[in-house]
Amino acid sequence: MTPTLNPDTEFEQLFQIVQRAQKDTEGGQPVDLSDLAGRTDRLCTHISSLPREESRPLAGRLKKLVGDLDDLAEQLSRLSAAVQREPAKGQSSSAGSVG
Repeated sequence: MTPTLNPDTEFEQLFQIVQRAQKDTEGGQPVDLSDLAGRTDRLCTHISSLPREESRPLAGRLKKLVGDLDDLAEQLSRLSAAVQREPAKGQSSSAGSVG
């Protein structure tokens, strides 16, 4: 028997994962998102299986989660772009130029 998912608990844990990832990104630390997709999928599947009158009150938190995930994606994109602009370690910016 599959245990019943508690949306309140699931939302709280997802918000914590995203907040931790945002802080880690800001601090230049590795980001662990390994659990994010599975948890998000389980929550969305659960919400979509609920009757409308039960799922409707969850819409605000779902919208906030989507916004937080969008913010994290933007943050990771900026970090990735910054890393790609940096020269590889051990290479000087004049590598390959003819003097």
